[in-house]
Amino acid sequence: MQRGNKFRTQTKYRNRHGATMQDSGKTCSRCKTQRALLEFPRLNHTRDGRGSWCKFCVRDHNRLSGNNARLGRVRRQRRRDQKDAE
Repeated sequence: MQRGNKFRTQTKYRNRHGATMQDSGKTCSRCKTQRALLEFPRLNHTRDGRGSWCKFCVRDHNRLSGNNARLGRVRRQRRRDQKDAE
């Protein structure tokens, strides 16, 4: 049985299909733009080792979700303050 590094097999997969880290691009599944592979965050469990959203979309999503979480905390705190005032 041959023991191999998973990164070595991923490299073989990419090379066999003619894509490497330098010359290939990928389309972001959120904004639908073609970008260089290096503009995608690394995810080891995917076949090409990169995420499906570009770094810009991930950043926007994280900012929006963080803002929504903060708004929810503020609303809950206001409700508690109103109940305490009554």
